[in-house]
Amino acid sequence: MDSQVQELNNVWTALQSVAKFGGTSIMFLGVGVGDSASFCARNFAQIAQNRANKAVWLLDLDFFNNGQYNELTKIGANISGPYDMTFGQKPFWRLSPANQNIDLSSLLVAGRVDQSKLFVSRFRRDKLLNNQSIQIGPMPEYWAALRNSLDMVIVDAPSVDISRAGLALISDMDGIVLVIDSVSSDAKDVAALRDEILQRGGNCLGAIMVNNSRSTSVA
Repeated sequence: MDSQVQELNNVWTALQSVAKFGGTSIMFLGVGVGDSASFCARNFAQIAQNRANKAVWLLDLDFFNNGQYNELTKIGANISGPYDMTFGQKPFWRLSPANQNIDLSSLLVAGRVDQSKLFVSRFRRDKLLNNQSIQIGPMPEYWAALRNSLDMVIVDAPSVDISRAGLALISDMDGIVLVIDSVSSDAKDVAALRDEILQRGGNCLGAIMVNNSRSTSVA
């Protein structure tokens, strides 16, 4: 097994206090680490689905790039679907400007990966008008519906130096895992981010330290 994936198994062990099946939502949030947070989220999702009784959803908040979906496709995964992921609820995203002719339930969908318990998100940006953008915000009812239907949601949030989309959902998450470059990240920036997470009502579980060799460790 790849040593990085083995170390993410250690992350699972460290997160046992919150990573309980029955609808846990965990966000991986990077601090200036490029795609390392996405790597950690994707492999953690694979670990989770191996232990799940029901489905695990890997939710990519980088709506316009669909990085997780594209990466799984690139490595040869067979992705079936799409599946509606609104669960009869108003979603946590909205269009700006709004358009009554666009069905929100058709925008963020999921595909099942290789007939496993893992599902990955895909945002259908082709359905948007040229002048439309996406706004993300808290929606407790939506996440409650997910908890009743899924074993776990792993949210891959863009690095905060690129987007603050992840921070908008902090209060709806059960836990936040920071992914930090052990060489280049500024300790003050990391502390400021941790404090903001706490101020927003979040539960900061700890951090994964990454370096140029992409090894990981739990802090």
